[in-house]
This record gives sequence, structure tokens and C-alpha cells, in this order.
Amino acid sequence: MLNKDGKIVYAERFYKGEVDRYRHLIESYDITAWMGVGTIPEGIKLPAQKQVTTLSLINAGIKIDYEKREFIGVDRVVCAYAGFLIFKKQVLALTLGTTITATYITRNGVIKGGSISPGLTARFNVLAKGTAQLPTVEANFSAWNGSWLGRSTNESIRKGVINGVIAEVEAMFRWWKDYDPETVVFAGGGNHQLLQFIRSELPLHVEPFIELYALATLINYGIIG
Repeated sequence: MLNKDGKIVYAERFYKGEVDRYRHLIESYDITAWMGVGTIPEGIKLPAQKQVTTLSLINAGIKIDYEKREFIGVDRVVCAYAGFLIFKKQVLALTLGTTITATYITRNGVIKGGSISPGLTARFNVLAKGTAQLPTVEANFSAWNGSWLGRSTNESIRKGVINGVIAEVEAMFRWWKDYDPETVVFAGGGNHQLLQFIRSELPLHVEPFIELYALATLINYGIIG
């Protein structure tokens, strides 16, 4: 939640099954701007005229060099452009949530695209739903030690999935280091804790609620709101 000056005053993540709590929060405040990825839960009413969309950002002057530019996720655009405004140079905006998204913006403020892959929860769910006997497992970052040796089925799944994501992100960073060594990584998301285990040769700046922080940045710069 942002105040009228675009400052973060409240931040919380909501999950499926918490619609009533989410609705109560929405109805308690006068919303200046909002953006969403995917479907809004049934029964939640948000002011359409205050929705931030990719098209509205294009109309506000944000440059996007992307096939069918209006279809790139609004969260990707907001995070990348906010990183550009904050660091005044080229940025790789990385979010670790339902998906892992990486979005590159040049030193001239042009969004070029990037990559999308399944996030931690999606990978755990694929194993549970796509196999006959594997259980549903959740990440446990507090007990993480980097080992690949799992001594139970749950532990083996956890180590395989988490280490796989770490390896993917580290490989991504190496590629971007070769592509543009001056790039700054602006990262966050629901699984931002994972970033503490990731080695990066690029400057890495973590903001747990990156989407909200980015939205606040664009409000502060007068681009939206």
C-alpha cells in the first residue's frame, strides 16, 4: 500500500483462500493506482480508471522494443523502468515469484525483453501433480545449506528444485555479465530469500516487495497516478 506521496506504508502478500481479508484491505483505502498479473479474485472490485497497464505506460512515454509490445507483462515494465529511474543506467529487473522473470532495459531507457521460467512453487507443484507418488513440498530457506544430498524424498525434492533455481539464476547472471557488464540487477519477489544464496558478478540490489516499490517509484516520478 502506498500513501499519497508514493511511499510504501504497508506491504503484505495474499494467497488463495484469503479473499475476504484482501477485500477488507481494498475497501479500507482510497486507491491511487494498482496493477495486477493474472486474474483478480472473484468479488474484488478495483477502480478500472486507476489500473496501470502496459498500454497506459506506453502512452505515458515508456519505450518498449518487444514483439507485440502491449503484451509484455505490466509488472515487468514497471519493475524495469523503475530500476532505470533509480540507477540511471541499464538494469535487469528480476522477480522470483510464481514465475521467474528477467527484464532488461537499456541505458537509454528502452525495454528490450528478457526471460520467463517457472518459479519455485510452480516447480514443486509440477512434481506433485505430474507424478504418481511424489508429495507436495515447500521451500525451507532457514535450513538451507547448499547441499545436493537429500536423504528423504521431501529433502531430495527440495534440494533438487531450489538448487535448480539457484543454478538457473546464476547462469542467467553470467550470460548478462558477458552481454552487458555494466548491468545492475534490481531484484525481489515472493521468493526473494533465495537471492541470499545466489552468487552474482553483477551489482545486486534486493527489494523484497519489488513490484510495490517500483510502482511507488513511478508515482514519485509523475509517470502514473
